[in-house]
Amino acid sequence: MKFYFCSYTFIDKRICEKGCYHQEGCTFHWKIQPRTPCGKCDMPTTSSYSMCVKHSGKYHRRVNYQQKKQDELRTKIAIFENHISNLSDSMHEVLNKYNLSAESNLLQLRAHADELSTMLPDWKVRKDVKKAFCQCLFKKNQIGALVPNNKKKRLTIKKRAQYCAKTKEV
Repeated sequence: MKFYFCSYTFIDKRICEKGCYHQEGCTFHWKIQPRTPCGKCDMPTTSSYSMCVKHSGKYHRRVNYQQKKQDELRTKIAIFENHISNLSDSMHEVLNKYNLSAESNLLQLRAHADELSTMLPDWKVRKDVKKAFCQCLFKKNQIGALVPNNKKKRLTIKKRAQYCAKTKEV
């Protein structure tokens, strides 16, 4: 066996020089990654960003931010997929209950729109259901009859005055 001297360089640029039988280094240093100089201050570092602790903070924050954002997106996608499957089940329930299909006429669809609209609490759910109906080959006018648009229309001054007169608001 050959005898070697450890060539590990400390942060303060001293060399270890302990005697050892590994060409890579002594028992303390033979598994340690090689150090590269920091991109800003030339201090030796083993960081994957090639920056010392003092200068790598913004890179760590960026990576943590991206990981957090990816996790949030994954949870949103999981919730959305679960929500869509629940919606499609309730939607198919109503369609099968009243024997409605893409061939049904507008009057048949309007007759059951109230029951379906009670299952759809907010605009996001309505939007998802409308997309699901599009995938089921319903036409736009059929979707409009089955899932009516509940947007509140803006009133003109004259219509607002008439509305207030009916409800006796001022």
